[in-house]
Amino acid sequence: MSNWFRMYESTLNDPAVQRLPGDKFKAWVNLLCIASTHDGVLPPVADLAFLLRPMVEDKVEVLLAELHGKGLLDPVEAPGGASYAPCRWSERQYRSDVTDPTAAARMQRYRDRKRNARNGQHRHDRNGDGPISINRKIPEQAAVTGDGGLIEVTDEQALAAWDAYGRATAGKPYPRNRHGGWHHPSKWPPGHEAEVVAMRSENRR
Repeated sequence: MSNWFRMYESTLNDPAVQRLPGDKFKAWVNLLCIASTHDGVLPPVADLAFLLRPMVEDKVEVLLAELHGKGLLDPVEAPGGASYAPCRWSERQYRSDVTDPTAAARMQRYRDRKRNARNGQHRHDRNGDGPISINRKIPEQAAVTGDGGLIEVTDEQALAAWDAYGRATAGKPYPRNRHGGWHHPSKWPPGHEAEVVAMRSENRR
């Protein structure tokens, strides 16, 4: 299995990278790959010349110096002597990404929480395992066609009861459709048996 490294989308707007000629842009990307396989530090010039073949050693040295001058490579001390590393490599790459198999999943949950927090549409479930949506709207088309056994509720008292139920269970009331109502599994929410009994009594009269 091959290693991987982070490449940031800000590269698209980095003039130092985007103004590189095509062959040097390719060489820079290849150097990132090489650095990734050598713990973030480029190997000696002789090794780079082999990996970047057919580039010879003197041209590799010129390339490294040019990329350093453009701020794309940082000089570092390596076991074999002075070398280079891609700019801010240790800041941009995280060892946990590779060594921790759950890191990607944790990062996705973190991004989900941030996105939902910005939208003001999240809360955590009882176990604290992550965010769950509280703004899932019931599709109107499903109610119109009868899918799922939904009915359109327009009675103001019943809608108020559903809104109270929504605030208690999800933290917010239900929306309204263009008719001023909303589609629910029943006219009254759970816990409103008295209203159901009263409604049935009125229907018997």
